[in-house]
Amino acid sequence: AVIHINGNTEFAPYSTSGDGSLGSPYIIEKFLITNSSLILIKIENTDAYFILKNNILDGVTASYQAVFLDNVTNGQISNNTIKSVTHGINLQLSDSNFVYSNTISNSSRTVV
Repeated sequence: AVIHINGNTEFAPYSTSGDGSLGSPYIIEKFLITNSSLILIKIENTDAYFILKNNILDGVTASYQAVFLDNVTNGQISNNTIKSVTHGINLQLSDSNFVYSNTISNSSRTVV
């Protein structure tokens, strides 16, 4: 993955603010990621609070997934622009209640 976060302690290099608590979630924003062969953002094995927002994720020639969450709770995915991927947002063993207002285009599946 271009950005790979595995566990609560790996947010710091990608977060612009926050400490992972309910009142101060990690903020991952304003990334421009283009790649045709990798998962663009993979977050797994975390119960930290975070918001993934205002990013542009472009799979160029149909990268497999823009955002892949595996075993994640307390994450919010909002206001991202996602294009040219097979799966826009893929949730595995993850909470889907906080996925909203994303623009997903040129993708065969939006949220799985």
